[in-house]
Amino acid sequence: MNKVTRRILCPIILPVALSLGVLGCQSAHHSTTTSSAPAATASTAAASPVISVLPTVQKVIRVKAGATAPFKDSQGNVWAADEGFSGGDVIERPDLTIANTTEPGIYQSEHYGMDSFSWPLANGKYLVKLHFCETYEGIGGPGQRVFSFNVQGRGFEDFDVWVKAGGPLKAYVESVPVELTNGKRYRDNKAIECGKEPADHEPAPCPKIVRLSDNMLEFAAAPRDLVVLDQNSQPLKAGDHDRRFFEASWMHKYNGKYYFSYSTGDTHFLCHATSDNLYGPFTYQGVILTPVLGWTTHHSICDFKGKWYLFHHDSKPSGGRTWLRSLKVIELEYFPDGSIKTIQGQQ
Repeated sequence: MNKVTRRILCPIILPVALSLGVLGCQSAHHSTTTSSAPAATASTAAASPVISVLPTVQKVIRVKAGATAPFKDSQGNVWAADEGFSGGDVIERPDLTIANTTEPGIYQSEHYGMDSFSWPLANGKYLVKLHFCETYEGIGGPGQRVFSFNVQGRGFEDFDVWVKAGGPLKAYVESVPVELTNGKRYRDNKAIECGKEPADHEPAPCPKIVRLSDNMLEFAAAPRDLVVLDQNSQPLKAGDHDRRFFEASWMHKYNGKYYFSYSTGDTHFLCHATSDNLYGPFTYQGVILTPVLGWTTHHSICDFKGKWYLFHHDSKPSGGRTWLRSLKVIELEYFPDGSIKTIQGQQ
């Protein structure tokens, strides 16, 4: 997938919220985050004259910069906690009164001092909405904070939020249409024009498994699908987001059985399936780890001195800042039927 990148050239960033309106051909799964630095916000933006010539929005990604927890706006839309930023720090100012908006809450947190923001996206047309507001009490007039930034190749020079918004504590939205065409996506080692998830009722895309050659540099055979079945021996469906494979696979062997574990991606569960054969098919067994504080649930499972341990990401020590992840380790417990006891991710 491509990454939409916004690079801020000044050392301090303003409170912003980010939304991406996804149009036309695009991947079916995206995530939301919030930030107070110039972040982008995915939205339908029906009032924008640009959007009127684009296909209908199929997906909205909302990110609230600087937030340590998801935020629900007055329309019931959920904005993800701060995610996708490189560098900087965050602060929340829940008591500020913000003008020129019906959604003051998205401007009451900030990610400042950031270097960039990026989000993995498929080729397609998007409308990026940057929600700005000058909330720093140290800025007392126009010209005191002027910066430049870039949204997927479109540059903004000498940008002054005070001037754009007409003063402090006033919301201003900059809408930027973006079209991603420079990336290639592949399925089964073949480039495809418009990669997308199967329909919800269709089988979920499979992970791949392949044996390496002795030099560990080449495939010794053609990759195979690793199929995960439900308890009725049917492949998990693409719409089964709480169980289907999305990313971050791991394989281990315990008591003669093979354990395939993986992340469900957008629902943040760590699941496992078992098989008597390394190549499967595997049967879904349950959740190993419920969602942690932070975005990813990537992991590994290892044996040490006869005990099995789960290593995984977590952002609790950083207060939920998903770009500041820590490593956690906990011993696994296996039931007599071979399934793994579920661990509560936010205990």
